[in-house]
Amino acid sequence: MINSTANNSFYWDRELLDYQVIVKDKEDKKIDQNRVKVSFGYLPSGKDVAVILAGNQDPGAYKYLKGSGMVANLDCKACHSMDKTSVGPTYKSISMRYAGQKDIEKTLAKKVIEGGSGNWGERAMSAHPAISFDDAQEMVNYILSLSKKSGKLPLKNSIPLKEHVGKGKKEVICLMLLIGIRG
Repeated sequence: MINSTANNSFYWDRELLDYQVIVKDKEDKKIDQNRVKVSFGYLPSGKDVAVILAGNQDPGAYKYLKGSGMVANLDCKACHSMDKTSVGPTYKSISMRYAGQKDIEKTLAKKVIEGGSGNWGERAMSAHPAISFDDAQEMVNYILSLSKKSGKLPLKNSIPLKEHVGKGKKEVICLMLLIGIRG
C-alpha cells in the first residue's frame, strides 16, 4: 500500500510528493522491511511502461533502454561483457573509468563509430561506421550509467517533482513508484 497526502489526480511542478509504503502479506505475516525496494522514476510520453515493469527495472532507467538494447543486439558482446574481461574491457570498467568526466559521451560515441586503440592496452577496437552518432551516444550513456548507484528509496520519503520540468507543455507524464520484494 502507498499512502500520500498529495493530490492523487494531478501535481504541480517542483512540488514534493510525500509517500509511505506499507508492505503486508497474509501468508508471511512479517515482512523484512530491508528486503523491500522502493524506486521512483519519470517516464515521458512515448515510453513503454510495460517494458520497465516486465524487466523488473528501476523506473528511472527508462532513458537507457535503447542503448542497452543496442549493446545487447549488436556485435559489442563479441569483445565486451558486463563484468568479465574478454578481448575488450568490461562495460562496468568503462563506466567506472570515465564516470563524471566532462563531455566524455561525445568522445566515446566517436570512438564507437571510428574505433581506435591504446586506451585499454594494445588491442584495437573495431570501427562501427554504420552506427549513427545519436545511436552511439545512446549506447555510451547506457554504459556510463552502470557505475551510478541504484536508487533504493526509504519506505517513507518526499520526492521533488522536477525531472520533467522543461520537457514540453504537451508531455504526458507517468510518475512511477515501483515496489518489489528482493529474494
